[in-house]
Amino acid sequence: MAKTAELDSRDMLAQEADENEGVLDYKMLVQGIPRIEPVSQRDFLTVEQWEKFMAEQLVIVVAPTADKNAPPAVPVGNNGLIVWLPRDRKIRIPRSYVERLAQSQEIGVRTETNPDHSADEGMRMRQSTSQPYPFSVIFDPSGLKGERWLRNVIRRG
Repeated sequence: MAKTAELDSRDMLAQEADENEGVLDYKMLVQGIPRIEPVSQRDFLTVEQWEKFMAEQLVIVVAPTADKNAPPAVPVGNNGLIVWLPRDRKIRIPRSYVERLAQSQEIGVRTETNPDHSADEGMRMRQSTSQPYPFSVIFDPSGLKGERWLRNVIRRG
């Protein structure tokens, strides 16, 4: 694995203070500033590799629904462009759109009677979170790396 240079924010702050004629900003006085790890270095060495990964074409199928009021296509937006994905059909789409689809969540709230009759409150609220547009990945060119990425995206929500 290639070694990447670490970025120490304290060095950057010292350089900024020199460039600003020795004037310190209050943000520079915070003690214990941690080292910064760019997002692209977690799984990828360069931003170009990350962008290439996110541009890969996946084949997915959005599950059909039994809800008669549900739309026949699912809206997915990325960078201001909205694409309507038909349900129950194989679709070749960039990973960045699949990420948005995996991040979508629906929160349902219901009230139910409290089984404890001695409680002060007769009703209580239950909240559930689900994925409004379940889908399956049929083909991922990155294999296991892509599967791990998708699990992380769904877990984060």
